[in-house]
Amino acid sequence: MSTPFEEEMLTQLRLLNAKMLSLMNGQDIAAPIDTSYTIANDGSTVTQGFPIDYKRRKHLYVFSPTAFTLNLNEFGNLAIDAQTWTELPYKEGLKLYPTTTLAATNILVRATDETISGAESATATAASSSVNVAQVAGVAPNLAKETSGNLAAILLDTADIELNTAPILAAQLANNALLSAPFNNNASVPTGAANTVIKASAGVIGNVVVTTAGTGAGNVIIFDNATTNAGTQLFAFPATVVVGTTFQFIGWALVGMTAQNVLNGPVFTVFFS
Repeated sequence: MSTPFEEEMLTQLRLLNAKMLSLMNGQDIAAPIDTSYTIANDGSTVTQGFPIDYKRRKHLYVFSPTAFTLNLNEFGNLAIDAQTWTELPYKEGLKLYPTTTLAATNILVRATDETISGAESATATAASSSVNVAQVAGVAPNLAKETSGNLAAILLDTADIELNTAPILAAQLANNALLSAPFNNNASVPTGAANTVIKASAGVIGNVVVTTAGTGAGNVIIFDNATTNAGTQLFAFPATVVVGTTFQFIGWALVGMTAQNVLNGPVFTVFFS
């Protein structure tokens, strides 16, 4: 029976194999693109939504700090849960709006060539009839072409790789895959002069989105530390910052990730793996 470590290594190797196949077929995997939108519904005539825009990528996902329901026009409604990624497999150009009263809320929409692990699948509902999402889902641009024949013969049979004979190689492949993959976890850091442990072990950190404005003095700092505000500073930004501010970056945390906020500092979400 395989250990959890071996299963994770096999998963990462299969991902790497898929990337190699894409490269061999002339289909390089492009970096994900994050876009922040402010959506709202005042219950009368003022409504702010956002468009389905794949940005020449294969998949589209949305992340929101609060739960709400989107209107898919003639296709029904889609419930968006808080603090998780939800896939949006709909046609390019379709514009989505919140269906009920919603204060101005900043959401993050990610266009990516890869799927996000743990993301929720879109399930649309309509008031008078059921909706088959598979029938209305758009075909994302630049989908990978099917491969067969001689190209299939060069696929790596990762199931036959014996991890116990090459632990260093397996670990390196996993690290490479992690660095190139979209972030698959997130954590909200509250306001106040305190420390918040984002992750108590090594990982990849990037993309900070401010969800509540801050008016405090000094800087918010994220440290390479599993428990407290000490060690190497991974990232810092002013405590006085407006809602919707998005910082995009990527880097390694060798020990862990701990955020040090300040009095009257902002509330923000950190994306990491």
